[in-house]
Amino acid sequence: MAESSREKFERRYLTVLEAMLRHRWLWSALIVGAILATSVLLTRLHFDTSFTTLLPEDHPQMVTETRSLRTFGALVPIVVLVDDPDLWTDAGIARVRALTDALSNVEHVERVLSITSVAKIRADDEGISVERFIGDGPITPERARALRAEALEDALYRGDVISHDGDTTAIIVEVEYVEGKDDVVAMEGAQGVWRTLEREGYFDADRHPIGEIRLYVAGAPIIAEDLQRLMRKDSMVLSVAPLALLCIVLVLTFRSFRGVAIPLTVVALTVVAAFAFMGAVGWGVSIVSLNLPPLLMVIALADSIHLISAYYEEMAAGRPSPEAAKRAAWAVFIPCLMTSITTADGFASLLVSSILPVQRMGIVATVGILVAFGLTFMLTPLVLASRHEPSARQRRAFESGAMRRLLD
Repeated sequence: MAESSREKFERRYLTVLEAMLRHRWLWSALIVGAILATSVLLTRLHFDTSFTTLLPEDHPQMVTETRSLRTFGALVPIVVLVDDPDLWTDAGIARVRALTDALSNVEHVERVLSITSVAKIRADDEGISVERFIGDGPITPERARALRAEALEDALYRGDVISHDGDTTAIIVEVEYVEGKDDVVAMEGAQGVWRTLEREGYFDADRHPIGEIRLYVAGAPIIAEDLQRLMRKDSMVLSVAPLALLCIVLVLTFRSFRGVAIPLTVVALTVVAAFAFMGAVGWGVSIVSLNLPPLLMVIALADSIHLISAYYEEMAAGRPSPEAAKRAAWAVFIPCLMTSITTADGFASLLVSSILPVQRMGIVATVGILVAFGLTFMLTPLVLASRHEPSARQRRAFESGAMRRLLD
């Protein structure tokens, strides 16, 4: 009788696996080493909070946006609001002037507008003159009242660099736009503004206000920088918390060190490979792809649990470790292959999205799922085959485990 397609596939897979089992430590080292070698690409990763990466470059709106910026340029504003009860005094004006000068020295800052730097245009019989709204010289109480009244009467200042009630002034920090690096430049500009405000004594290292004078910082770069800080924090939480939960599941299931260590190794290598792929193609970690680690961890763990469970059952039947690993791998190979393909296909369907980070998440998730499957059925059998026969205590622990009883 001719071999069926399934039988041919089984024979070929088991032939490859048997060849690898003969040199299992070498192949294990090569597989792990290859994945770890890609970890150097992780250094190329960055958190991407730029709105320009939300849509594809050929999207009509992005084409228009790019053309506009190339033709006319752009300055991205950061607004520092100064709420100073002594604003219209010599000391208050001096503080605004000092802060304006300090912010002007921040990297990537093109221009700073404030009541001490904006121009005043005068027209008289002799022509038009341009001078600073607040020139040099001491600010007497009489001059301060006159300046306040003039600022509130002039629409060029009122609602722009001075509030309608005259008690709050705005310092507008304009950050340069660099095509292709707008998010990086804006981020560095925002960080420079925060460092300057801390150095000038208005905020502490945790960005809590200091003193009676209140400063409020706003603008798209500030929001993006704060979002990036939150993403860095959440990236740790979204990696450590799921890992801890997976450890609990594995302990309840297998009650052994290797039963925990082997699946977690597959999980860790899967996440490394997926994010190394992102680094290789130059994609940043977006607020969407930030959710990839827990997703990949759960998906990668599932196949490992199926394989190791089948391995324990083969060992319980009295088979030697290499034979048990080989039989267990094939026993769950096709079911796990089908679930991996369908799961990868589901994530690949995200390519139909018009939002670029969603598309990229689908691609990276698909790569991660395929890597997880490959590691599970190439690396895991090699490690399992190197184990000694489990003791009677380990067998009883596996058979009586809480997770095992639940699955049964």
